[in-house]
Amino acid sequence: MPHSGLSSPRRRFSHVFGTFLIKAVVRLRRLLREREAAFIALAALAGALAGLSTNLLGFLAHAMQQVFYGLEGNRLSALAEIRHPWRLIALPLGGLALALWARWLRRRNRPLIDVVEANALHGGRIPPADNLIIAGQTVISNGVGASVGLEAAYAQMGGGMASILGQAMKLRRNDLRTLVGAGAGAAVGAAFNAPLAGAFYAFEIVIGSFVPGAVAPVMAAALAAAGMSRLMGSEPWLIATTAVGRSLHFEHYLAYGVLGLVAAVVGILVMRLVTGAELALARFKGCRAGGRSWAGVC
Repeated sequence: MPHSGLSSPRRRFSHVFGTFLIKAVVRLRRLLREREAAFIALAALAGALAGLSTNLLGFLAHAMQQVFYGLEGNRLSALAEIRHPWRLIALPLGGLALALWARWLRRRNRPLIDVVEANALHGGRIPPADNLIIAGQTVISNGVGASVGLEAAYAQMGGGMASILGQAMKLRRNDLRTLVGAGAGAAVGAAFNAPLAGAFYAFEIVIGSFVPGAVAPVMAAALAAAGMSRLMGSEPWLIATTAVGRSLHFEHYLAYGVLGLVAAVVGILVMRLVTGAELALARFKGCRAGGRSWAGVC
């Protein structure tokens, strides 16, 4: 009985606060549907989260490389040689760990949904667990020294967090797809300090088309991610050049254009070779049975 006087005000406060919170969320959802500026602000928030996750994933992968290969402030890909060859055992062990993880994942009733598939087939909806699994597999592969970049993990986490935000705000299908593309592109742009390239990645790879109405949110997310990356002390990728102070002429721009075409052809060939190698290795029973543990051998 003595506590009944206290519980009544608490219940009243909880009811009032809950009602206020529900009304605020409903009002915010309505604002996101009606005001483009509100949607751009949400995209910027998604971009900031994407920049944060990109730096954290890079830190985790580099920390693993330091443990397994004894790196001292350098990247594994920049090393001319591995001083202690016994450290290479990390590669097949990492493959074995991924194979066991993949076998455990077979218990799931559905395959993993990556960020591109989510936008193409599921309206931008990505289960949070899929983000962690795909990013974790990529980080482990990179951390043990496999020839795997972290871009897939960056895009998955960036787009995945944007998807969580969009679903929480009950965004329309097209708006959610735009937000997911913005988050994925922002993450990739933050990784290389190239927000414009991240925006193009969002349009060409994730969203799948150039939509004028999506330019502002995609760019806002890319710039927010780059800003977050700078705040976290990430060093931009720089290319040393000896052409300081030299003027550029028409033939130089022409050479750059030819270089871009050659790079595009090489990129297409590499993608085709990867697909061909996967199909060829799938024919060998030993490699198929050994799974990822044979990744460093087959």
